[in-house]
Amino acid sequence: MLVRGNQSKANQIITDKINMIRKSDSEDKIRVELYSIITFMILSTEIFPKNIDIKRFLIDKDDIFKEFRPYLYASRTILLARILRVISSKEKRFLYNFSLDLKSKLDEFSESENSGKLIVGKSSERSRKSKNYTDSLFERFKREE
Repeated sequence: MLVRGNQSKANQIITDKINMIRKSDSEDKIRVELYSIITFMILSTEIFPKNIDIKRFLIDKDDIFKEFRPYLYASRTILLARILRVISSKEKRFLYNFSLDLKSKLDEFSESENSGKLIVGKSSERSRKSKNYTDSLFERFKREE
């Protein structure tokens, strides 16, 4: 999990990498930069709080992702491996268009972050509730000296 200051720095680095992709003529260089971008974004629970969000994003972008079986979306690392395999087999035009789609998703995330509407996953909500519940138990059953 990234700290808010590091998150905007990471967003800037990814934006710079996408701009590099747009200027690059080498298909291999585009592919390598795209590997790093997609790895960061898929593994980030800030950008995609739930795995189903990744599924929605991918299915909207290309038909090749509609062929993925539902079990792939249970694990981000397995899904990442499959996406990287697709990226390694595609031509330059697909890579370029996919990088633009990633940039639009990152821009959407940055806008929500700047407006203060950060999406909080259920796991962090649960941890806050369980902490409060635990604190309430300690208060309720504390020892009297």
